[in-house]
Amino acid sequence: MKLAARLERAFALLSVALTSNIGRTLEMTTAPASNESCPTTSSLWRICYGIGLAGVFAWALWQRFSLPLDPIVDPDFWGYLSPALRKLTGSEFGHTQGRNFLYPGFLYLLLRASGDFRVISIVQHLLGLAAGGVFLLTWRRLRVFVPESLVSLRLHDGLGLVGAAIYLLAAETTRIETQLRPEAVCGFLLSLNLYFTLQFIYYSFISEQRTTALVYGSASVLSLLCLASARPSFWFTAIVVMVPLAAFFVRRNWWPQKIGLAVATVLSGMLVLWPEHVLSRNDEASQTFLPTMLFVIHADLIRDQMAADLKENASLPFARDWLERLYTA
Repeated sequence: MKLAARLERAFALLSVALTSNIGRTLEMTTAPASNESCPTTSSLWRICYGIGLAGVFAWALWQRFSLPLDPIVDPDFWGYLSPALRKLTGSEFGHTQGRNFLYPGFLYLLLRASGDFRVISIVQHLLGLAAGGVFLLTWRRLRVFVPESLVSLRLHDGLGLVGAAIYLLAAETTRIETQLRPEAVCGFLLSLNLYFTLQFIYYSFISEQRTTALVYGSASVLSLLCLASARPSFWFTAIVVMVPLAAFFVRRNWWPQKIGLAVATVLSGMLVLWPEHVLSRNDEASQTFLPTMLFVIHADLIRDQMAADLKENASLPFARDWLERLYTA
């Protein structure tokens, strides 16, 4: 009951903070165009936008915290939870089943601080809400790259609010946030990375503020490494982020900032990737996990190809009778 009371007060405060602070930040990030309309109409739009913003976040809060807060487990949960449980019971923290260390470390910190599994769902829900707020900030920031856009500022803001509502109110998003899987925090990490990358592009190539560009560039690299470590499939996102980084390094001058960003990249890699390498050395499953998963995922395709080769008497680099025994096994 005490936990429920504290949560209720926290939700109320969070709702007020989100709807006020994000609203003020959105208003400050881009000044309204001088020819948008009269002040009365602009004030009416801001009121409507604020009501819509408050409604989306209030609904998202209710949708998340009206459900049971006990985390949902699946067959893969043990690889993420067991390192934290081992550390809490006096054993060493380490790899299990080839999983990364960031998300298990995240679980360990939450359980160590609270001793309550429900706190995991609470924090992941709050990070999901924060991801929606960062998405709105990122969407508004996009406006500065097209200052003479044919899309009005109000329509631009409205589309951003619709996009945030689709993400925040999706049942699948809420379900993922209740699971003991790194996907529960990937939305937040991805939104941070997109925001930092966009800010880096703006301050590097448009505003040309060197120190600020260095800070956002370093944050972009670190957030990308955290995202990719939590979910390796996001390594493909690195291709997108590498484009502005490569353009930054080939531009003229800015040598102190280039050196600083290179050093920050190396330090970020050591901070995220080196512990992963050290911990994985004692986990035999980490050496075979990816090949095994690839084989399992493509097993049907492999079997179909074997059947086609046997049927067509294809030229094979191995004995045909061995392939027949393997196919019929």
